[in-house]
Amino acid sequence: MTRTQRRLSEPTQTEEQRTPPRVWSATRVGAGLVLGLWAAMFWILLITGRIHLYLSTRTLWVAPIGAALLTIAAIGRLSAARVSRREPLRRRETIVLAGMVLPIILILALPPATLGAFTVSKKSASSGAGAGLARGSLQNDGPITLLGVFEAENSSTSMSTLASRAGTQVDFVGFVTHDPGSSPGEFELNRWVFVCCAADTLLIQVRVVNAPPAVTNSWVEVKGSIYALGRQVLVVATSVAPTPVPSQPYLTD
Repeated sequence: MTRTQRRLSEPTQTEEQRTPPRVWSATRVGAGLVLGLWAAMFWILLITGRIHLYLSTRTLWVAPIGAALLTIAAIGRLSAARVSRREPLRRRETIVLAGMVLPIILILALPPATLGAFTVSKKSASSGAGAGLARGSLQNDGPITLLGVFEAENSSTSMSTLASRAGTQVDFVGFVTHDPGSSPGEFELNRWVFVCCAADTLLIQVRVVNAPPAVTNSWVEVKGSIYALGRQVLVVATSVAPTPVPSQPYLTD
């Protein structure tokens, strides 16, 4: 090889100076970590079963797909985080990323809780709002469930079916509330129905009579005879027993 050819084949000092070492981009690393935290949150909620506190069965598919996509996005963002120029994390971007992390902290750090008596006081029973939901849950025979009551509360035809089954034995689980005008030995048994998520829950409410004292917001199992009186559903209790909060406290149609 001649001297001229060797000079042409060897990189010049100028070319070496044009390729500075690659550095980590603070902006991309921050975004990748936030995406990873969101993915981790979804995986944790799925593994622990707490996802049922936020999503109904009809929208539960969103969680695993979201967790997988967020995981892929986090890996992709971090793998492309080395750049040729420094990309510092500016104040505005820091605030945005911090705001995205805050919901994760609140969901994972706070103890899991279900909607209870306070929410009932702010939200009335379904009263037609769930028309079309839980259709077919109430039959002319077979066990009567709270979803069947929910159907009756939203359909005059189903309420007539429930009325025709007066005296049927039922076994319901829910949490206790008391109306201001309730008589001793009475309380409301409540259960929430998820339509899509916790933001659009509807209330099932049954009046329980012939009952022992029960603490507001406590979960109980009520056994007794059911009756439909106009638009109100009433259970004459033969047994009221404390019970743990169900693993899936919200019903889905």
